[in-house]
Parts: sequence; structure tokens; C-alpha cells
Amino acid sequence: MSVPGWNDPPQFSHASLDSHGIRRSRLNKRPSPHSHPSPLPPSSLSPLCPPPSSAPPTQTSQSGEVSSGVVGVTDSGGGGVEDDYSRVVDGFQMQLERHKTSMTEKEVEEVMKRLGAMRTQWNSGALSPHVMTHTTALLTALEAGRVEEARRIQVALMVDHTSEVNMWMMGVKRLIARAEKQTDNHKS
Repeated sequence: MSVPGWNDPPQFSHASLDSHGIRRSRLNKRPSPHSHPSPLPPSSLSPLCPPPSSAPPTQTSQSGEVSSGVVGVTDSGGGGVEDDYSRVVDGFQMQLERHKTSMTEKEVEEVMKRLGAMRTQWNSGALSPHVMTHTTALLTALEAGRVEEARRIQVALMVDHTSEVNMWMMGVKRLIARAEKQTDNHKS
């Protein structure tokens, strides 16, 4: 992935917005006088220096790890990229075979073309490890019948990594939609 330029839009994490909601800071509100420790005596402050301020507290989990907000996504360091590649490619191909009967020939060709683009990008190393990990988690959720989780991961990938996944994610989205439709038919 390339280094962002000076005029690139900020990168938003869809998963963090989804799990915590949008929090707006109150920039026009003054802090209460009791929120800071006792101030320094006026004589010790230099008129040329800005007033001392404390840095905002940082939030970390007890384990010290940062959570991505997407359930079920872990780095499996033991499997390797080659194992993940074959598992993901074969898994999505099996999903296509499963839903082929409910799709038109044009839709099947389109999904096959998109999955081919994913294969090419994965083989060429154009996908970041984060995208590979989340794509593997998306497939795992889809295979387990957790369609809502697969949909959340798919949306997060589309929002956070558009430039990496835009060539092939629509094919995966169609497979998720077919799985949703099949799940809804079984519930009825």
C-alpha cells in the first residue's frame, strides 16, 4: 500500500464507528476548574510560554492490544499466506458452486471474473495482510452460516480498503447476498 499524499482524505475505520458510534468532542466547552491538578503559582509561569496542559488519556485494553471491532478476526500466524490463499480461493469457489443454481449465467460469469481478480491480486502480493486476514475471516463466517458477520466484514473491507478490494468485492457481496437469501428461505 502506498503512503498517503498530503491531500488524500482521512482513513476512517468503519468497524470502530460501527461498534462505538460517532463521538463528538465538545470543542466549544471549557474544562471545569477541578479537572486539572493544582495550577502552578503565577510567578513560575513565563509570559512567553503557553500554559501547561495535560495530554488526553489514551485508551488501551488490559492485554495491550488494539481491537479491530470485527468479531472473529485473528491473525493465524501458523498457516501461512499460501495455505490461506488456497483455502480462500477454494472456499469462495465452493460458495459459488453452492449458489450457482439460483444465479443467472451472467451473474455466475461476473462472480467468476471477480474471484479471478482476487486470485491475481492475492498472488501478486497486492493485498495487505490485514485484507487477507479479514477476507479469510469473511469466508469462515460465510461457511459457518454467520451471514450477518460476513456482511459486516465485507462492508468494513469496502469502507476501509476500497482501493485494494474494489475489483473483486462485488463478487463476494453477491455470494453473501445469495447466502442471505438462502438463509431467509430456510427460516420461512
